[in-house]
Amino acid sequence: MDTINILVSSNDNFIVFLTVMLKSLFMHHKTKEKIRVFIMDSGISKKNKGLMAESLKEYNADFIFINIAPNLIYDLKQFNVAYYRLIMDKIIPINIKKIIYLDCDLLISKDISKLWKINIGKNIIGAVNDFFIKKIKDGIINFKDFNLDPKKEYFNTGLMLINMNSWRKNKIGDKCIQITLENKVFLKCWDQYSLNIVLYNKWKKINSLWNYNANFFTKKPYIIHYCSPKGKPLDIDYSGYFKSEFFSYLNKTEFKNLKPSINYNVLKRFFIKSAKKILGK
Repeated sequence: MDTINILVSSNDNFIVFLTVMLKSLFMHHKTKEKIRVFIMDSGISKKNKGLMAESLKEYNADFIFINIAPNLIYDLKQFNVAYYRLIMDKIIPINIKKIIYLDCDLLISKDISKLWKINIGKNIIGAVNDFFIKKIKDGIINFKDFNLDPKKEYFNTGLMLINMNSWRKNKIGDKCIQITLENKVFLKCWDQYSLNIVLYNKWKKINSLWNYNANFFTKKPYIIHYCSPKGKPLDIDYSGYFKSEFFSYLNKTEFKNLKPSINYNVLKRFFIKSAKKILGK
């Protein structure tokens, strides 16, 4: 029987989203493959691990928590937890030839086996064109430094179907970390910057329904991505789409009593934007 390998990265700040995402994944998985979830753990408490395990105990799956060793992330400590996926080749067993990377803030409404079976040919990853940063020129300001065509499409890294053999062979993670450290002033959207440089012409575009931004509406997205400027569903002022869908799955987990709260980061961005308008900048 085939095993579908999933990779995620989380800490206590994202554990609720991770649990909801995995709950939706398992509820829609109807085929016979076993699911194996590798969790890059950068600070998940014993209590929250227990709540997640209780929420997902009915499913036949393996959960492998990988504590990220300090020596592996030494150069990345100054960056967002999302960068930790750049070291996946250092922590995923060598026998794993294929894996799906998923951000925590996703909601899945399609059988994940359908994504698993997509043929990406000789490409290293399969991904979706970003909803906001459509072209290379929009996400990589210094595209000329890397001889990139500014009109080429730019992908979102919240969902990636990855050929791990090719990832390892081409040292994708190491190249991305080097580019990140050497181009801090140009970084935009975390590791998407370096991944779009290193994987230029090495990725296959897949249906946008597999990573559909919650800032927009469509009737039947396969996977919803809550990564819009309108915040997250747990924010009290969230104004994106698919809020009720998120809470319908949240209420099936041990975190069901959580209520929306103020997102101070969104509030901060609002005040900065307002101040700039007032000052005419």
